Amino acid sequence: MDRYRNSYEWIGFFDADEFYNGEDSIKDYLLKAPAEIDAIYLQMRNFGDNGLEGMLEKGQSLKKMFTRCADYMANRHNGFKYFARTERVRNLISPHIIPDAELNMCLADFRITSWGMLGELLSPCLNHYIKTREEYDERAKLGRADNTQCRIPYHILNRNETEDSSINRERR
Repeated sequence: MDRYRNSYEWIGFFDADEFYNGEDSIKDYLLKAPAEIDAIYLQMRNFGDNGLEGMLEKGQSLKKMFTRCADYMANRHNGFKYFARTERVRNLISPHIIPDAELNMCLADFRITSWGMLGELLSPCLNHYIKTREEYDERAKLGRADNTQCRIPYHILNRNETEDSSINRERR
């Protein structure tokens, strides 16, 4: 955080298999954030294997190949990652949690929130592509950036109940 504090207004910690999915570009979305907001939580929407198997070929588009995901009411959609204003955040322990209790945190639609389950899927969100079982197992060998041993089992994340290709739409 300290390295980027004076270079950027916002920072986000997202994996290579997670994609911002909103009507606006990230830049335009963050420009709409009220000045009093310190951090914006984005729900994660898990996309399953779509019945595919094996390793993917380089250059294939995750966003076009994997369009089946968990129903929006699924418990695993209550995972979050966030954008945070670099000048206001002091403590980071995980890409999922900001421990600064004094910060004004909000949901993607800019509603101030307390931590808890949502009964709705908000936009924008963060599409998380689980890909195939083989891809998931290979990624697991690399470990986690936050050095925890926590790994959600594949069968919990591999959800294919609902079709959603909204990430492939044209942006404003």
